[in-house]
Amino acid sequence: MMRLFYSTDKSDTSFSITGDDYKHIVKVMRSKRSDHLEVIDGSGWIYTCEIEDIDRHQIKALILNKRLKEAPSYKLGIAISPLKNMSRFEWFLEKSVEIGITDIFPLICKRTEKKNIKEERAKRIIQSAMKQSGNVYEPTLHSNIDIATLSQMTGWGTKYLAYINNESNSLLATRKFLNPHILIGIGPEGGFVAEEVEICLKEKFTPVSLGNSRLRTETAGIVACQIIKTLHEISHANTIPTT
Repeated sequence: MMRLFYSTDKSDTSFSITGDDYKHIVKVMRSKRSDHLEVIDGSGWIYTCEIEDIDRHQIKALILNKRLKEAPSYKLGIAISPLKNMSRFEWFLEKSVEIGITDIFPLICKRTEKKNIKEERAKRIIQSAMKQSGNVYEPTLHSNIDIATLSQMTGWGTKYLAYINNESNSLLATRKFLNPHILIGIGPEGGFVAEEVEICLKEKFTPVSLGNSRLRTETAGIVACQIIKTLHEISHANTIPTT
């Protein structure tokens, strides 16, 4: 696969490419008119394009053909508390997109120290990770939610809450996923307070453990994301008839 570039500035016949992708194409790759590019727009399509024009700020690339990558057969949502050190939260965004997350919910808890994220920067990180990983369906970065909103969320087949207060919690890695729509809540650096746990458990969230280690919030998010993705792939592979 060629290097992918991202743009949503698209007509029926062409893309306009600006910003960092423009700089990389022009200044790093030294691309010229008639060179070919592969462009994504987050919808699952990969467009093969030909550079028609390059000016000082943008590239016009004509669409030659397109192909649709198979959509994920699951929903993988993580509600995770933003972090005081925003670079660590951004690391979570990047790596979770590379793994294959579909929905990201910034979760504001009582112990959350950072209440806001820079949405435009977060989206650029998500788009960069899409290009790097080839996961060309853009995950949805939702607005901030609180515990009450999380507890009432519908449309998810199974909902988990990761926390360490209960040593009897079963390991997430041992769960059997009968429903491909999984949502998991990850608390802030100080953990969930008892009231938040109680609210979620009353609404049929299943408490789970991510293992014996005490993980940072962003690490817990990545571990949960990879476990769920791997178990889904195993489950999906086991349902495919063999010849």
